[in-house]
Amino acid sequence: MSLAIYLSIAMSLIVLLVFISPCRSRFPGIPRVGKTSGLLDFNRTTAKKEFVINGHRLVDEGYQKYKDEPFIVQTEDMERLILPPKFLAELPGFVPDMAAELSFAMSESLIHCSSRATGNALRPYPRLLRPVLRSFLAPKTRMDGIFSKALEILGSAIQERQKPEHKANNLLGFLVSTSEVVNPKEIVLKLLVLNSAALHTSTMFAVHTLYYLCERPSYILDLRAKMRDALKEEGSWRISTINKLRKLDSFMKESMRYNQPNALSFDRIVLTPHTLSTGLHLPIGTFISMASESMSRDPTYYSNHDSPATFNPSRFYQSPPQTEKTTYNPLKGFTSIEPGNLAWGNGRQTCPGRWYAGVVIKLVVGTLLEGYEMKFPEGVKRPGNFYRNAGIMPCTKQEILLRKLVLGDS
Repeated sequence: MSLAIYLSIAMSLIVLLVFISPCRSRFPGIPRVGKTSGLLDFNRTTAKKEFVINGHRLVDEGYQKYKDEPFIVQTEDMERLILPPKFLAELPGFVPDMAAELSFAMSESLIHCSSRATGNALRPYPRLLRPVLRSFLAPKTRMDGIFSKALEILGSAIQERQKPEHKANNLLGFLVSTSEVVNPKEIVLKLLVLNSAALHTSTMFAVHTLYYLCERPSYILDLRAKMRDALKEEGSWRISTINKLRKLDSFMKESMRYNQPNALSFDRIVLTPHTLSTGLHLPIGTFISMASESMSRDPTYYSNHDSPATFNPSRFYQSPPQTEKTTYNPLKGFTSIEPGNLAWGNGRQTCPGRWYAGVVIKLVVGTLLEGYEMKFPEGVKRPGNFYRNAGIMPCTKQEILLRKLVLGDS
């Protein structure tokens, strides 16, 4: 083989490597946090591993250093452009373009939410190899089995809800009635996605709240008393009962603020070219995020009461209205979307089920508060959170001691 052929192959490889290199070539003036990918991306694996271990710290480092400016960080699966909160109002303008990709997004979300083990196993590998490697992973086989079983269980129910006389009075009926063409596989995919998205975040919020209650037992008696008063007035658990639990609402909201589910949020893929007000051009395929955990600890948004670095259960508490003129601040409720809070999303993509999730979490925590004494084992403090990539989870190994309350216990 001649020297010319060798040189041609070498040049082709260099061009290919440069071509598939992401944000760096598209955003040459944007700073980066964490390790660089190195010449021709040869150091990309090292940069990915660094994010797996210290992802939330890297994101916070970038936020503190470049607070009002974009920065780039190498995550486990891609390079992301982290935008500052000042662009929130501009971004919803191009989000509707994602509607055309809905069915694809549902399939990808199912893989992400219901088979996270598969996703995490594939992320370190190049995108070109992932479709091939996926078939060899055990979680993929388990996921296929789960999907087949769900399709078997729900198949007849989907057919029943296609009848003209059937009313869409539940989620499955709604998914069937809003589909232009009813495809049972797509209906099952959507149902699994919604269940997965609703369950894991609600569970984490509830566990964080319980951990803080065990750490601060002095709050338990007060919250229990307020809860029993509300139950006595309303007679049972109702929405009106839930709405009276203002101190619990504040406690839960502060717990959520202090323990975001992810260091990054507002994840978007740019499907059409977009230029921000500063002149920054976002080409197709750019993956953008925002530093949600850092925002939740930013004094710019949370300067009332104590420092945002301090856990204050009364930060969002609002006294019950004494007169008709008493105002209620809707930004202080558990399900509200105040500046600095991306836990529920933002704009038109804000979580539509957050009110339902809020009620479920209050019922879980309220039932335990009302009927049980709870505490950590002797000498045990609240465990630290578990961090992996940008994800933030409560410790899953911590024990909580429960004792059934008897009549007369406070």
